[in-house]
Amino acid sequence: MTQVSEYFHRFAAQGLKELAARRARNFVAFQRAMKGRQNDYDAKARALIAWIDTSITSFQEYKFGDTLEDALNASATLRGFAVTEKPPKAGDKIDLENLFAEINTELKVNNRAPFRPPADSSPEAVEEGFNRLWEAEKKFGQAVRENRFRFIKKEERKITPEQVAEFESSFRHFDANKNNQLDKQEFKAALAALSVPFKDEKAFDTTFGVVAEAGTHVSLAQFVKYMSSLQEDKDTPDQVKESFRSLADNGDTISAGQLGIPPLGEDDVKYLTSEMPQASGSTNYDYIAFVNANFV
Repeated sequence: MTQVSEYFHRFAAQGLKELAARRARNFVAFQRAMKGRQNDYDAKARALIAWIDTSITSFQEYKFGDTLEDALNASATLRGFAVTEKPPKAGDKIDLENLFAEINTELKVNNRAPFRPPADSSPEAVEEGFNRLWEAEKKFGQAVRENRFRFIKKEERKITPEQVAEFESSFRHFDANKNNQLDKQEFKAALAALSVPFKDEKAFDTTFGVVAEAGTHVSLAQFVKYMSSLQEDKDTPDQVKESFRSLADNGDTISAGQLGIPPLGEDDVKYLTSEMPQASGSTNYDYIAFVNANFV
């Protein structure tokens, strides 16, 4: 009986040890799994923050160059970052936040201490990193736009040699005494032949004084300079208003019918009549107010 009792005693002790070992194994397996996931979180967080720091440095040290091509490349770099490079990283941030939440949920369910990663890889560090990146990206975007503005030039249509020849031909035709000068009446006739209108005699007198530079005659050079200034597309308020004035037969207001002169098309007229304010007490439109409202 003693031997039997000893046998059962040893058997029971062995069973308790195996139970203890199994429990220990389960504990270790859980701890190892949690540690692996925590290490995974830490590695991914550090990689994401490293990418953030590298991106910020790239923005801060970007060399813009001195050509339009360089400016366009900078814009393409910004677009590539915003459209291609950053979105997957934003997705990684969400995945990382989910991983952190899953780890701590499983620890809580199993009555374990919460996971507290190092300060430099914590969720707060990742969030702060993305905030720094956003600020750097905004500053870089502003720098890209300002650099691009350096290469935006206003295009103006220049006078062709054929137009200059036409001006000179008109000048010579009305230079009755062939002295290479036009008096006031000759100047007026030459402008009429070139379809240059004036609101009234006072407006003509003012123009003559300006073109003749306070003299009594207009030289060939002065005539060509004046006609060229009328023909160049400078897109200034005065030039645009004068263009509408010409269409309006020198009136201060313009009708829809007067706007329909090619190359102004039907869509152009619809746009203008929808945007121009109507003149007070008239069915016509106040082109002067419209032009003034669209220039600074």
